[in-house]
Amino acid sequence: MTNPANELLTTDEAAQEMRSNVNTLAFWRATNRGPAWAKLGRRVVYRRGDIEAFIAGQFKAAR
Repeated sequence: MTNPANELLTTDEAAQEMRSNVNTLAFWRATNRGPAWAKLGRRVVYRRGDIEAFIAGQFKAAR
């Protein structure tokens, strides 16, 4: 059985998951920010688990 966290998402799917824009993801890739990504041939892909971890890391603790 495949781990859902390892599911590969396209840039469009990742942007949708993050409620973001594909241009934002492209900017983050160019500036070494954002979630981990990989290039498979000409396609850029993201693992669902990396998207979820990135989002979780953006929350700030209440003071």
